[in-house]
Amino acid sequence: MNRRAAILIALCAAGIAAAGLAARGSGSPATPAAGGPDSRTQPLVDGCTRDRGAILTHDVPNWVYVGGDVASNQMLTGVVDSQYQPERAAEPTGTDDPFTHTSYDFTFNVKPDPQYENLLGTGNFEGTSEETARLHIERESATFPTWAWPDRGDRVSVAGSWVWDCDHTTAAGERTEIHPFRVLWVERNPGGASPRSPTGDREADLFITSEGTPADTQAICANQTKGDRVAFKQCVAHPLHFDGLHGPYNFVLKAGEKPSQKARLVYRVVNQGPSPSTSITKLADGISVAVPATRSVAKQFFVGWRPVKPAAKPVHLRLRLRDLLVRRAMDPGCPPYDLNCPAKDESTLIGQVTTSPGEWNVYVDAGGVWTAWNPILIHPKSGQTIHSKQTIDLYVANGKPWRLFVQTRECDFGSLGNAYSIEATVPPCPHILEVGNTASDDQPGILAVHFRSPMASVGTHRVNSSLAGSTCPPANTKGCYRLMFTISRIRP
Repeated sequence: MNRRAAILIALCAAGIAAAGLAARGSGSPATPAAGGPDSRTQPLVDGCTRDRGAILTHDVPNWVYVGGDVASNQMLTGVVDSQYQPERAAEPTGTDDPFTHTSYDFTFNVKPDPQYENLLGTGNFEGTSEETARLHIERESATFPTWAWPDRGDRVSVAGSWVWDCDHTTAAGERTEIHPFRVLWVERNPGGASPRSPTGDREADLFITSEGTPADTQAICANQTKGDRVAFKQCVAHPLHFDGLHGPYNFVLKAGEKPSQKARLVYRVVNQGPSPSTSITKLADGISVAVPATRSVAKQFFVGWRPVKPAAKPVHLRLRLRDLLVRRAMDPGCPPYDLNCPAKDESTLIGQVTTSPGEWNVYVDAGGVWTAWNPILIHPKSGQTIHSKQTIDLYVANGKPWRLFVQTRECDFGSLGNAYSIEATVPPCPHILEVGNTASDDQPGILAVHFRSPMASVGTHRVNSSLAGSTCPPANTKGCYRLMFTISRIRP
């Protein structure tokens, strides 16, 4: 552990704090909510040390419970949303610290309902990032299946650990977040049809897990050791998990307005994994779902009215991913001793020890249906075209807009192991003898396309990635990649 931490710190010790502050911004027009914890003083009382180097060496915690004591599951309801970067309200993270993870996170930002605004620390309002004025929610992707990933605009109910993120200190102090969540109810496209329903039914997904993550280990150990660095380092060497999902939990999914006096309410349940039975009660306009205290639930619920007139059914679309043109693989990078090397246009993150080819992860969100590019790990070289025959089916209400969103990651820390072992990996990134710039993995950029209707989206499209928020050098004026895809209407 000490050896790998020393490698990372030595490469860019002076840039760590600066990179972290720059990424979070400085100064914000957002106004802190009344009653939220003070981010300048409370994190220090609760166990944050503002010593990033010591976080990397596992001497001090990355996450601590708000209030500094054992935290039960904190509840939250609200809407997935980002005030300043709306395209990035929900996405697989572009980078994660291998020293405190065993897989990369999926993250989403929630605008809390008024009764939960006091969960926002004063530091949550700093800057203009995707997290600003929102409660950031995280869980490692290895224990968070894609079918349950929310999309922007979805309404969610969440329960999990309310913590300070000690690793990202803004000018106003640390931010609060829920990390990890353990209970998630996602109401898809609230007030509208599910992107997975051919009959226009409404959908909610329920995912409950007691699987521990390194964030659990860090917060539990911080609470147990109370600032004793030797004891903390020994504690975080082995996985722990939060024990206590509590419950029962109750949720409601509405079917919308009854289309006629003769219409009848129907519902169906899709099991996405072993789950205990749930109590479902029919309401006049939907269903109520009751879940006892349990360790695991993985279910999708659909509710609607029958019969459905043909004109009211959504349009069935099929997205076919065809070609990914990788203009810049973002490997190799320029090493610390030659910052003006021939590969300087591969990445804005100079000072890497990386080699060609790149190691990319690509994720696609088609109207709220998430999937990973198959295979999840691709190895492109600059100028290479990666072919695909992968398809994604979705349903969009006639005349309604929808969005295609793509997130990418180029893995740069394959030689550093994970939170518990230098021999391990942080999936979906591979073990490879590379060390990137300490600011981040390379981020090839996002791609977002907004269609005004399902029929307006039909056809073949070629779309360039965005430079904004990426580590793709501006010399690549069209972005570091281009996606070619075809959208077809599938008739009944």
